[in-house]
Amino acid sequence: MDFIDYPSRAEWAAGAAEAVAADLEAALETQDRVTLAVPGGTTPGPVFDLLAAVPLDWSRVTVLPTDERQVSEDSNRSNARLIRERLLTGPASSAGFQPLWGEDGETIREAVATLLPIDILLLGMGADLHVASLFPGAEGLEAAFAVDAPPVVEIQAAAAGEPRVSLSAEVLADARQAHLLIVGHDKRQALLGLSQGGSGRTGALKAPVALVLDRARIHWSE
Repeated sequence: MDFIDYPSRAEWAAGAAEAVAADLEAALETQDRVTLAVPGGTTPGPVFDLLAAVPLDWSRVTVLPTDERQVSEDSNRSNARLIRERLLTGPASSAGFQPLWGEDGETIREAVATLLPIDILLLGMGADLHVASLFPGAEGLEAAFAVDAPPVVEIQAAAAGEPRVSLSAEVLADARQAHLLIVGHDKRQALLGLSQGGSGRTGALKAPVALVLDRARIHWSE
């Protein structure tokens, strides 16, 4: 686990954006196409703003959400809407985008499968140690951890509000590069407490962040 402690939120956003951009640039040097998976929610917005301005060959990058609420894209609760408004702007507007939710779930799952493995994975984390929409105790969580799970799975959790879809545990664990964005003392303590007890897939049903903890770069600020 590579834990990076930033003295301010501004430096946190800049550092995380720079790290993700460096991984994208490195991947673009050796691959024709690159897949970038990113979270929704309010936390990554400042990182998106800075990352979107980086002059990369975004036309060779496909962006997809790590998870999505089962709402229309014009809803202010939609992760796709946030990503389009905050990340797919400026130079990054030429990137491709693959939604996780729509009327034809099978077509979406097939399209996502063609983008795997994820080259760069950017995740947020809840105080309950969930990542994407893999909430501890959620309905559908065990199916999401199955070896033969489809790349996109349905999840229902009391803490999540609307029903959701999420990238499966296998997809998250197989990402080539992983970054974790966290802010606040409570999340830091929860994460460090988990790291002292080990990481990897053992116990990941109770703490899904363990799927990536052993190799993620963790970007934290108060």
